[in-house]
Amino acid sequence: DCGGIIRCSLDGSRIAFTRGGQIWLISPLGGDAVQATSLSGGATKPWWDPSGDYIYCVSDNSIWRTNVVEGDPQFGVSERITDASLYPGRSPDALCVAPNGQWVAFNRSLNRGDGTNVNQVFIVPIPLP
Repeated sequence: DCGGIIRCSLDGSRIAFTRGGQIWLISPLGGDAVQATSLSGGATKPWWDPSGDYIYCVSDNSIWRTNVVEGDPQFGVSERITDASLYPGRSPDALCVAPNGQWVAFNRSLNRGDGTNVNQVFIVPIPLP
């Protein structure tokens, strides 16, 4: 049972998908799915880091990075990448991580002050892990 957006890792070895409000991983060859996130606000819109070591997702009006290195004791540990107060408006959407893994771009619907919402693109640096 999965819903929302699914994303294949760049090397094709894993697929990220949403189930029960969290991000899960599975091999395209089958097997058991593994829960990657456990964020209290849920997790949606997965996007792979080019290295394959992290998944980015949206939770609690912010972008989060989660360690998905198989066998690593930090597997499933998430950190907030964007501060929701610095980017007011609706939740981030349409995440895209730069090929060098140093930037994340996203859009967000903002009220321009007259009651009209417009989509604006944001680009933020990704802190080193």
